[in-house]
Amino acid sequence: LQLAPPPVDTPPIQKQPVQKPAVKNIDVDVVRLNPRTQPTAITIAEMCSRFFVYAEKEYRRPNGTHTGTLGDIKTAIRALRQFDDMSAASFGPVILEELMHALASEKVRCVKNGGKIDYRPRKTINRTIKTIRMIFGWAVTRELIPPEKYVAMKSMKLLKAYRTHARELEKVK
Repeated sequence: LQLAPPPVDTPPIQKQPVQKPAVKNIDVDVVRLNPRTQPTAITIAEMCSRFFVYAEKEYRRPNGTHTGTLGDIKTAIRALRQFDDMSAASFGPVILEELMHALASEKVRCVKNGGKIDYRPRKTINRTIKTIRMIFGWAVTRELIPPEKYVAMKSMKLLKAYRTHARELEKVK
């Protein structure tokens, strides 16, 4: 005894008309960058020098005196001085983070604290790191370094309160 399924009357399968693809295939030529738009090999010393010339013109009050930002820029350039001969394109977030921790663990003479030798304030270190990022951001806009470096530096975390040797400033009363 063999059980067979009952016969089913199925209509014949009709073929669907061939649809055109939603995206049209287009032959695309390979785009080559103009050599003038590719970042050039520039040292950190050259980049800082060019930025400082720009900053002296840019960071001025209407009466012609320099703003406080120029002092922050000088501090940042001083911190970068140890990397003068390094290619600006090879400077990245790892080196910047090492620099940040070196600034935090170094004792310096505090001018505003009566000449006492102490660690730098955390907010000062963070401001220096932000200024260094600003310098590299400017270099990207001038096509001196690849933008990936600046984006990577922007993603780096700054120092948090009470987690390093850096001292905390007293709140202004």
